[in-house]
Amino acid sequence: MRDEQNTALVRVSDLKSILDGDAEALIRVRENPGNALAVLSEVHRRDGMPVAHQSRVLEIVVGEVSDVGEARRILAENTMPDFVEEMHAHRGDLPSVLDMVATAEGLLSALLVDLNHYMIGDPRLFSFYIRGWAQKVCQREDWEALLEREIFGFTLRDHLLIACYWDSFAVGGARDEYEADVTDDMFTELNLDPEESRDRLQEMLDNDLVPKFDPEDLAEFQQAVADRRRLIEDERQQAALDDAKELDI
Repeated sequence: MRDEQNTALVRVSDLKSILDGDAEALIRVRENPGNALAVLSEVHRRDGMPVAHQSRVLEIVVGEVSDVGEARRILAENTMPDFVEEMHAHRGDLPSVLDMVATAEGLLSALLVDLNHYMIGDPRLFSFYIRGWAQKVCQREDWEALLEREIFGFTLRDHLLIACYWDSFAVGGARDEYEADVTDDMFTELNLDPEESRDRLQEMLDNDLVPKFDPEDLAEFQQAVADRRRLIEDERQQAALDDAKELDI
């Protein structure tokens, strides 16, 4: 059986070397980003490198592709969606080239995995995280479409508006008193129209349309994350079986 890694233009050793700033290895990666991602995907499948290193390598490789559309094409052709989502989620609240390059589905899947660590019943913690996340991705060309996607029965837009509300309370202010001071800057930094956002936020508050995150919601959310992880693992196993069939193993 031919060893793809040994005959590839980009070698596994190159992926390790670019982490140390090897200029020659970086040139090979820059000239052959698709090949580099294919090799990285195989390394991931074989658990041949710590996940933290894989994530850094992916950042470097994708970062060498200046055009967003081209980067998405190369990712789609040389990696599995679950791999990209896992690497993106591993970045946590750190900036990532995938913030702009990942598909909408991949972006939201990575967000849901991260939110699973923050959903402990306190809306302030949720709002703090989701606002920080939105600040990283709000300049995407599909941002308006993303804002209409639903999480917990509320659109992402509504979640962000309520997040601005929670985060604007005076320190020590009681939540049952309207002490919030939501500034226009809080909306514009999320690429939201201030006037429209303020009107919608007031409508939500007047009609008590506020995410509660009760225990049932949390359990449902955690189940959804678990189901997603099972689906990813099933897809990974099926891909391995398909590879084995192609190689007549």
